Amino acid sequence: MESKWLKEKEELERLINIEKVSYEEIGRRYGCSGSNIKKVASRIGIELPQRRTINSCETFSKTKKTHICLNCGKEFLHKSGYTNKYCSTECELEYKHK
Repeated sequence: MESKWLKEKEELERLINIEKVSYEEIGRRYGCSGSNIKKVASRIGIELPQRRTINSCETFSKTKKTHICLNCGKEFLHKSGYTNKYCSTECELEYKHK
């Protein structure tokens, strides 16, 4: 069974690469979402251009959070899922023993 999108391949290519219509707008024309248009275009072999340049000021949350150990005062990196009060288990036990 042939996909209905294969019949629309040339039209989609024209809209995406030549007219540079947004995926959302194309989706509205076809009665679906913009992300669906992007997935379909990729699946049927349409080369998708990069539409956005990444600004050098954007960090994408790659900055590392640092904390200071309550026991020894040493600076350490944030660990997900931990209280981040102590740099090690030993420091935590020592602090609680004091």
